[in-house]
Amino acid sequence: AGGSGAFDLMDAGCFGGRFYCGFSGKPRPEQAHYVSNVEHYIKTPELCTRIWSEFPPLDAAGKWLIFQRLDEYRGGIEPEVAIFLAKPDPIAALHFLACYDKGVDGVTAPFASGCGSIIAFPRMEARQGTHRAVLGLFDPSARATEDPAVLSFAVDAARLKEMAANVGECFLQHDAWKKIKDRSARA
Repeated sequence: AGGSGAFDLMDAGCFGGRFYCGFSGKPRPEQAHYVSNVEHYIKTPELCTRIWSEFPPLDAAGKWLIFQRLDEYRGGIEPEVAIFLAKPDPIAALHFLACYDKGVDGVTAPFASGCGSIIAFPRMEARQGTHRAVLGLFDPSARATEDPAVLSFAVDAARLKEMAANVGECFLQHDAWKKIKDRSARA
């Protein structure tokens, strides 16, 4: 529900945020130790290091990372990623919409911190040309501060435009989705 905001290296409160937002470069060995042996999110520091080397985030596009609500966007800065934080029904709709014209490979759910799933991986998908949407907020550290009924769905801006072009002809205009909307309205 929040508004717009701009963040830089100093605002990213944790290693995962700095790393996955593209502000910190290569992780230090003690960070792999922390993720593995303190948080217990990855079995070994070596596996953690391998994951980071195989999926390094892109460098930040500039000094600032700007978040702006989609319903408040008026142009000016070309967005890279659209991030949706939502309950299961809207996430399910976005998931099916992302697969509507791509088949089974329209969405991915990689291991990542919260920032990795909403920033780094969608940017990587765009750069690689795969343009899969990224389902996330599975990171226990991020989940601890998030509404328990909410997950994230992030997609690069070009792919979001393609998805939006399909809204008028897809399932969102038919009976099954109307039943879900009616159920949500009654809740």
